[in-house]
Amino acid sequence: MNDGQKIEIEHHKKWDKFVQELTSGLTIQKTSKGIWLKSVEDKYEEEMIPVKIACTKKQIKIISDYTAKHYEQKAIMSYPISKKVNIIEYDNNFNRIKKGTN
Repeated sequence: MNDGQKIEIEHHKKWDKFVQELTSGLTIQKTSKGIWLKSVEDKYEEEMIPVKIACTKKQIKIISDYTAKHYEQKAIMSYPISKKVNIIEYDNNFNRIKKGTN
């Protein structure tokens, strides 16, 4: 957190639950080192957890607002990985489940 306190696992789980309930899914990646420059004199270094989220533009705005408050962040970065994503579902025998015309 901004005051130097370590973030407890339960705090992360609360964020995970919020995003899971709002979206179609997420992939939580391994912790990375983030370095953010507001200016040459104003540099932030922190651990960060990259997350891939399947969601709409409206949902990412909701997630960004929630994340800023939940983690006391001054900036949230998000970007589209793809404008079109294909998800093919399979039954227990690994046969495609046909939906629509795709």
